Amino acid sequence: MNKMECKKMVKLIHKQADSKLSINEEKILKDHLSECSLCQERFNFLEKIGILLKRERVKPPTDFTEKVLDRLPDVEPIFKPIRKPFIFYPEWRWVPALAILTILLTVSLVLITKKPSPSIIMVTFTIEMPEAEAVSLAGDFNSWDVTACRLTRQDGIWTVKLPLPPGRYQYVFVADVTKWIPDPKAKDYVDNGYGSKNSVLDTTRL
Repeated sequence: MNKMECKKMVKLIHKQADSKLSINEEKILKDHLSECSLCQERFNFLEKIGILLKRERVKPPTDFTEKVLDRLPDVEPIFKPIRKPFIFYPEWRWVPALAILTILLTVSLVLITKKPSPSIIMVTFTIEMPEAEAVSLAGDFNSWDVTACRLTRQDGIWTVKLPLPPGRYQYVFVADVTKWIPDPKAKDYVDNGYGSKNSVLDTTRL
């Protein structure tokens, strides 16, 4: 996935958190997330943090400290009770949240500029099916989920790129949800036990 494109998507992700995306930007972001697993993880992570930051803090009663001290034995207190801790002043309440958000944004930018691990290989899957309305990729790398990895079409040719660690994988193309089709360009096949075959990909030999 193009690094410059991912940087643009991070801006859209942050803009989406404030509900400021246009309809066209929402479509661009949705299409990118369906193709880029790194940005999808980043989006899910920031979305969870956003939910946590939106939770309101519960303030204790203003006379909480006095009531606690009234229940203690009659001894000379070491410290004078603090009637209103500084964290409950409006101007200080959001400082921790803003600090956390700043750290998350910094980590996000570092992840974008970080070079891909040499153990991960970008693999391109393609198949020519001009008559299909939708095509996805299912295999043991995504638990055979027919909705997890959708391909994009151009001139009847469907394509998707996946980052995969070294290993041997079985997979098939799924056309229009119901048609399971082995990759005609695969170098090897195995019997799937249902009267058909699965394509085999060995990324250690690419």
